[in-house]
Amino acid sequence: MTIHDPWRDLIVEPMARDHFVQVYREERVLIEAVSLFAGAALGRNEAVVLVATREHGQAVEESLARDGFDVETLKHWGQLSILDAQEVLSRFMVDGRPDEARFKAVIRELIGSIKSARRFRDVRVYGEMVNLLWSDNLSAAARLEELWNDVIEEHSISLFCAYCLDGKGAPDRVFPAHLRGLHTHCIPLEGAGA
Repeated sequence: MTIHDPWRDLIVEPMARDHFVQVYREERVLIEAVSLFAGAALGRNEAVVLVATREHGQAVEESLARDGFDVETLKHWGQLSILDAQEVLSRFMVDGRPDEARFKAVIRELIGSIKSARRFRDVRVYGEMVNLLWSDNLSAAARLEELWNDVIEEHSISLFCAYCLDGKGAPDRVFPAHLRGLHTHCIPLEGAGA
């Protein structure tokens, strides 16, 4: 399986302030895309922050290691951070909604320290906290996307997020237009090889 153009180019070389989304049904499609996104950044001396489920974080870490990256050294030097999405989400959710002040504090901690060290050219972030929210709390997911857009502008990062269309046994689920509108690009299901 390979990611097809033009989506491959976007994943490999996003512009600063790009906020793109991958909609997927198959985990392998997501892992390939996130591994490509992270590997390309690491190869260009960019920092990568992965805010993923434990399973996805581990799968991407294993993929990077198979591609020849020394993951432990990258983590040690702060070029690669892999964080549990559920744990990070719990740090800023209040009454089922993202709290703006808490969110910005968490993000300053995650991204600010990388940026202030000035060791890496740019910062790329992969996040799937919105995917954890949208099945049960679509308005909270939309609000979190809006908050991310503020962070993207402030920190000049690129953000890759993902939504599983199979979530909670709803194989006919579609990606809502208002969520699509909060992104610069939307990689459709057919944007990835089978």
